[in-house]
Amino acid sequence: MSRDYEYRILDIGKDGTGDYHVNRYSILFYPKAGESIESIEKDFKNNFAGYFNGTGQHKNVLQPGIKNIAEVVVNGECFKEKDVYAFTLEDTRVHTDYVSEIATYPGKEKPGFAFATLRRVDLKANRMMDEGRRLNGRTQGGLSRWIADNLLESNENHVLAGRRSWLIAKCEAIQEKDIYFLDGSAPGAQKKYKPFAPGEACLIQTAAIERYSGLVPIGMGWLLGDRELVDRIWSNQLVNFVKMKKYKHWSRSLKVFYDRTDHLSWNEDGEASSGIADAIFSDKRSFDVGKKQSMYKDAWVNSLVAAHPALKSQFSDWK
Repeated sequence: MSRDYEYRILDIGKDGTGDYHVNRYSILFYPKAGESIESIEKDFKNNFAGYFNGTGQHKNVLQPGIKNIAEVVVNGECFKEKDVYAFTLEDTRVHTDYVSEIATYPGKEKPGFAFATLRRVDLKANRMMDEGRRLNGRTQGGLSRWIADNLLESNENHVLAGRRSWLIAKCEAIQEKDIYFLDGSAPGAQKKYKPFAPGEACLIQTAAIERYSGLVPIGMGWLLGDRELVDRIWSNQLVNFVKMKKYKHWSRSLKVFYDRTDHLSWNEDGEASSGIADAIFSDKRSFDVGKKQSMYKDAWVNSLVAAHPALKSQFSDWK
């Protein structure tokens, strides 16, 4: 790594600002003959950027994906011996977000992994600011220093403080209520989906618990419509996974596994087509910063973190 930069994890409690945002996106699919859960997860992880970008080329890709509105690359740097991934939005490219692996879920039932958001500290810029203050013969203070420090920190930080997790599992390895309520209906509500026969289908799922990393990212998020961006970016990656590998995927409207993927696309307004809306199960919740305990007690959230333990372990007081 360049000596002008260093990384540190953005702590959701200390570095986060505002409400807690929880979201989950899933697709049910049929694996190919002879594929194991471990081999599917390994392929997804090893080709993470290709499935995210929709432009990956490797032996397991059978057809092109959908170009994402963001792009990720492995930037050649490491944090705690793990690759650092750099994300940029296609239309702006004025800011880069960095993440790195924080946890893995080994085993044959629900293999997966989790990323933590990072701060990429610009040591050179910080040294220049400190030197400028020294040459001025005084320590710059007040509003001007607060603005300068916040702008520098916001540029260094991922816009979010928290973690995102992925898993792949046979439906029999997911709790029954997770299969019934992938559509977001609350536990205890009328069951809308029949359980799948053991071993018939697999699930790929990503989930996150995160907050903004400062006041500037809150403003950026409001301007860019970040909640819709999050929906599209992560739905796009899962859709690309089944599309590029030509997996049959579950149709929520037809209640069958559908073997066509040409209907998976975005319309001109950037909204999910009926195909994507039919394939993706999604749900999201927000919890007031002053009501963190209500998040800890929420049945849906507890179901989510049971499958994605790295999301829970970032909270030291969540027992």
